[in-house]
Amino acid sequence: MIRFPALLLAGLLVLLALIPVDAVDLFVFHEASGRVLAFAVPNAEPIPATVGQAGATQAAVNWARRFYRLNDLDILAVEFQTRPVRYWRVTFLARERGQTARLYAAVLPDGRPVEPVVRDET
Repeated sequence: MIRFPALLLAGLLVLLALIPVDAVDLFVFHEASGRVLAFAVPNAEPIPATVGQAGATQAAVNWARRFYRLNDLDILAVEFQTRPVRYWRVTFLARERGQTARLYAAVLPDGRPVEPVVRDET
């Protein structure tokens, strides 16, 4: 009697693993270090807008300082993108050890930053 729920759970987990996840790439960029960061969302469902440009910019700055581990970030551009989904793309100029680099953040219309994943680009 106890084995049946365990087998059912195992079967359900296998089924969920086989269902493809439809992630949508917002954009991909190469860091100066050589890493490739992909900003993607799990799906293309519309997200209600609850923050404007100022809120998205502040969320991006807070996220970027933590993610990139840099405090010296200058905002170069804040752009509202509508494709493939709606989001704010914030471009930073960062200075570290005498070098200047462009870094990016993506913030969804509800104010949530998008966590990028490191990709292998061959």
